[in-house]
Amino acid sequence: MFTGQGSQVARMGEQLLGNDLVPGYPEAVTIFARAEKVRPGITELCVIGSKEELGKTVNTQPAVVLYQAALYDIFKNREVSKPTLASGHSLGLLTALYAAESFDLETLITLATKRAEHMQATAVKHKQKVGMGVVVGLSKEIFTRMVNEIREPLDDPDELVMSNDNSPIQFVLSGLSIRVHHALEKARGLGARMAEALDISIPSHSPLMKGAQEGFQDDLRSIKFEKPRIPVYGNTEAKLLTTPNEIEVELVQTLVEPVQWTAFLVEALVGQQIDSFVEMGPSKKLGGMVKQTYTELQRSQRHVPDSIRITSFHDRRSLSTLYNRT
Repeated sequence: MFTGQGSQVARMGEQLLGNDLVPGYPEAVTIFARAEKVRPGITELCVIGSKEELGKTVNTQPAVVLYQAALYDIFKNREVSKPTLASGHSLGLLTALYAAESFDLETLITLATKRAEHMQATAVKHKQKVGMGVVVGLSKEIFTRMVNEIREPLDDPDELVMSNDNSPIQFVLSGLSIRVHHALEKARGLGARMAEALDISIPSHSPLMKGAQEGFQDDLRSIKFEKPRIPVYGNTEAKLLTTPNEIEVELVQTLVEPVQWTAFLVEALVGQQIDSFVEMGPSKKLGGMVKQTYTELQRSQRHVPDSIRITSFHDRRSLSTLYNRT
C-alpha cells in the first residue's frame, strides 16, 4: 500500500540517501539520480527542502512518489516474498502501478508532476479558498447524513463532498474551505473524535477538480501503459485494473471521484483473505485505516483472517528490519 499527498516529511530524502555519517541505499541513489534528469532539483527538495516548500502540491506529489519508488526498490531487492496485490491511496496509486511495472520511473515522475501542476492550477482558479478536512469517529451513516444536510440548501452542492472513504470511521471532505470548516464544526458537535482541516490547498477527489481532470487526460494519451504484473486495485470502485485502458480511465476519474479505500480493504480482508499488509511512504498513514476496518469487520462477524500483520516501511530504521529476515 502506498500513501498519498500529506504523508511527506521535510528532509525525508536523507533517510534513504544518507549523509556524511551514514551511507545511502544504492537503490535510492540510483532512483534519485534518474528522477533528477526528469525533474531537476527534486533531490535537493527531498533532502534539504523546507516543510513549506515541500508542502506545495506541485512539489509534494513528485517528491512523495519518488520516495516511495526508492522504498519499493529497496524492499524488492531484500524481501523474500512477493506482493500478492497492490494499491495506493490517491496519489499512491501511481506508485502502485510503477511497482506493478505498468510504466517506468521516468513516467512515474512525469505523471506525478503533470497531475500536480493541473491540480494546483485548477485550485487557484476558484474565486474562493478551497481545501480538505478529515473526520474520525463518526459512522458512515451519521457522516453522510451530516454532509447531505449541509449540501441540500447550497446552490452548488459540489462546494462540499466526501472525497475519501478511508475506513468505517474515517472520512475526508473536499470543497470550498468555508463549507469544509462548517462541516468540521458540525462533526465535532456530533461527537467526532477528530475533525480537523488538512494542510492541503486543493479540493482533491471532488468535482471542483474537473479542470485538472481534462488537462491530465490529455497528458495520459501519450503514455503507453503495460498490463500490471501484480494485481492492482483502483480507488474509485476498488476493482482490479487489468488493461491499459482501465488504468487510464481510473487515473482520470480519481481526480473528481472519491477514494473508496474502505471498499478496497474489505476486498483485501474478506474477498482475498489478506493477513499481511505492507505500507510504504514517508510516514505512517494507512495502517490505522486497516486496523479500523478489520475491527469493524470482526464486530459485524464478517469472515476475515484470525489476525493481521501491518508493517510500515517509511524510514531508515524501519528498513533495517529487512536485513533481519530470512
